[in-house]
Amino acid sequence: MINIDGKNSHLILKGNDINADWSSDGKWIVYEVGAQIYKAPVINDVVDILKIKQLTFEGRNFFPAWSPDGKWIAYDSNKDSPNGMNFIWKMRSDGSGKIRLAYEPKKGEIREPNWSPDGNSIVHIRYSADFNTDASEICIMDQNGNKLKCLTFNDVMENNPKYSADGTKIVFWLSGVLWIMDSDGNNLKKLINNGNQPCWSPDGKKIAYISWTDKGYSPQNNGTLWIMDADGNNKRQLTYGPKQN
Repeated sequence: MINIDGKNSHLILKGNDINADWSSDGKWIVYEVGAQIYKAPVINDVVDILKIKQLTFEGRNFFPAWSPDGKWIAYDSNKDSPNGMNFIWKMRSDGSGKIRLAYEPKKGEIREPNWSPDGNSIVHIRYSADFNTDASEICIMDQNGNKLKCLTFNDVMENNPKYSADGTKIVFWLSGVLWIMDSDGNNLKKLINNGNQPCWSPDGKKIAYISWTDKGYSPQNNGTLWIMDADGNNKRQLTYGPKQN
């Protein structure tokens, strides 16, 4: 964890834990490790390791995302997928009631869910057999997997779509660039080169993201945490990685 001014950086959980997401009340995080999903309480800015709970046990599970009301966690999984492809599921916050929301094995994987602030929609990415192997598009569906609408048609890799706090904007990654658009897919605008893994502040005024300065990007070696205004201005570096030779 780190303060938004870049101070007080400290470890809260040791291990290969990635893709963490806060519960709406700020008391829990959900995350993945070893292709399974766990949740853990955060007390005084530290994870209570004695109360960590594993939520998935079958298949390979990734990108957990907590619903705004705290009742559901969306994620993608290859459980019950004969060809090993990942599709979007949701489960109750205690790990029960698992249900698959999207499944189109003849078209391509459906992954990386993120809830709208009102909990009615889930933005995500979809791969298609009609496109190149690595191409994906950003789409939305309702909380039950219905009312599908795709927002981009670029025939390139796009990922990490995230709704703004008011639900009117979506920020996402495309070919090393962070972009922003209206939640209906209109008014596309480039925010920054060399950026990935965007995350909105709760008030919708800021976007935190990972950035790098050289062409040989490696998140393990030279990715650092930055923050900027939602319009792409006032970029500020928060963390500093190891020096490169």
